[in-house]
Amino acid sequence: LNSQASLGFDQAAYMGFDIGPTELDLRVEDGLVTIAPLSTTVNKGKVNFAGSANFRQTPAVLTTPAALSLAQGIQINEQTAQTLLKYVNPLFADAVRVSGIANFDLRQMRIPLGGNVRTGAQLEGTIAINQLQVGASNILNQILGVVGQSISGEVLTLHPTVLTLQNGIVRYDDMRIDIGDNPMNFRGSIGLDGTLNLTVVLPYTITGRLARVGQPEVRDRIVV
Repeated sequence: LNSQASLGFDQAAYMGFDIGPTELDLRVEDGLVTIAPLSTTVNKGKVNFAGSANFRQTPAVLTTPAALSLAQGIQINEQTAQTLLKYVNPLFADAVRVSGIANFDLRQMRIPLGGNVRTGAQLEGTIAINQLQVGASNILNQILGVVGQSISGEVLTLHPTVLTLQNGIVRYDDMRIDIGDNPMNFRGSIGLDGTLNLTVVLPYTITGRLARVGQPEVRDRIVV
């Protein structure tokens, strides 16, 4: 197959993402499909992409040619949290009134265009979310309730975290989320089937001391 074409749309919506005008330039040479670099607006932010797929293989696999800033300044909402971000951290699974600004830098990606995408997709990248606000989250409410705090009105920060997706499992070694000025750390894995294997370092000790951003490290924080 050898061909060259352009296709696009004026607007689209998918899982909480409002996508602006987008045009794809495709080139096919001997079954190798190349998507030229493109940029488009998504939720008042920007998405960049380029890729290729070799249809001489079975199944064909969509890959990115190099590292790229996939998402810049994307505004997240309750729908994006409950459909996608819940596979990043369980605090998003039942969160309501969610807002924030997300960035995602992609290091590498491989997505099979056939078969089981959930188990066959591979991805590595860095995610960060600033100005994050959550109206309610069952997990956070339980954690903060121990020391008489509430998530209401707090501004959260998800620090840049390297994560990988392989065999249907998202993994990361240290995801730090500041709740106001109290840090909390997560490490472990979340399966796309909803299974969790996480260790959470809470922002307080058994005696009730609170760790605070910018102050000396508090030892013996509770680990769950």
